[in-house]
Amino acid sequence: MRTTTILILFILLAIFLVIATIEPYTDEPEISAFNDEWNGTSLLFNHLSNEGYTTKILFSSVMNLKGMEKSTILVINGKSSNYSLTERRFIRDFVEKGGRLILADKDNKISSRFSVEFSEGDLVDFEHYNRRQDLPMVPYQILNSEGILMLKFPSAIIDYPSDAKFLSMSSKNSWIDVNRDKRINTSKDSKGPFPVAVYAEYKEGSTIFVSDPTIFTNDMIKRGDNLKFFINSLELLSGSGDEKPIIILDESHVDGNHTKSVNHALSSIEFLDLRNLLILLLFIVVIFYSYSFLVKRKEKRVQKSLTEPDISEFRKLVGDINKKFRTRFEPYNWIIIMRYKELRRILLKQIPPTKRESITNEELVSLVYQRKRNFNQEELLHLLKACENIKNGKNIVKTLKETKFLEKKIKNYIEMIK
Repeated sequence: MRTTTILILFILLAIFLVIATIEPYTDEPEISAFNDEWNGTSLLFNHLSNEGYTTKILFSSVMNLKGMEKSTILVINGKSSNYSLTERRFIRDFVEKGGRLILADKDNKISSRFSVEFSEGDLVDFEHYNRRQDLPMVPYQILNSEGILMLKFPSAIIDYPSDAKFLSMSSKNSWIDVNRDKRINTSKDSKGPFPVAVYAEYKEGSTIFVSDPTIFTNDMIKRGDNLKFFINSLELLSGSGDEKPIIILDESHVDGNHTKSVNHALSSIEFLDLRNLLILLLFIVVIFYSYSFLVKRKEKRVQKSLTEPDISEFRKLVGDINKKFRTRFEPYNWIIIMRYKELRRILLKQIPPTKRESITNEELVSLVYQRKRNFNQEELLHLLKACENIKNGKNIVKTLKETKFLEKKIKNYIEMIK
């Protein structure tokens, strides 16, 4: 018993270790914490971990964040594919119930659930820029901290809630290149200043929207004060609480190359915090006690059979009586079974050899009827089923009269079908 329990626990531990060491991707997708190239976010992930933040990667679905609203900041950045309507509704509900959100991704339709709209054209700034006007440098201020954001693929935030607070604005000499022709047309293009980052509250939760989807990549995170801006954003969303929130970097819509089985395995451990660990331990305990209960129950049955020989003998006697009862009527059953085999052999001759393998009575009668059409299809099927039950021991022919009746029926159908 003790050896079996240790074996079960060892197997569970081995399964957990295998899952925990699975590589999530076979390649290095963009905007992934597993990507160390310029378009990955490994620098951000490593910095947060080193600073003492509990940082996790979400592989499966944002729906798994249900119940974690009060302790979580969800980060969605990069040009990810569209989230479903159900997912977008969940994210809005997640925020309203106390969740926090940093969204630096204008192409996934999430912002529309929060009445925030990004411009279609690119943001250019003729006053503050790095090398080119389409690489703006914009100041930001969060709480008592300020700095400069360096942008790479910026748009502008052109619609937002009336009570939203501007964290960063482009200069008065900035424009939205609406048609992206690399020229400023004063009659068609829009003139700034424009919000680049805004903060808004929705019931119990809060959000920060950023108009550049690449601002937190390895290529951009250390430029200017981009990293400092992200940390300041976390401080703003966290409030004055002493406990640091869990940072969830959403990769559920990253275009990475991994199988569904890997995805499910990763999703089973991605939030393995104290709560999930307790659930896992509880599951192991339930398995252990269930197994113990079944073993003890079996032992009691064996012990009972040994201590009550009279009951065992009675059951044996009943079995012998039943066996003799069936043997008494064996000649009648044998006659019907032989006739049944003959009828089925005649039926099988009426269909092609390729269809005879493992064919059911229903299929057999149907095929023969299509060819002959000189018998009652339903009655024949009923007769075959009755004979099959006799053959399998489910029914017994008890009288000579019953035997003659069935034998006559079978003989008639043999004559008709030949």
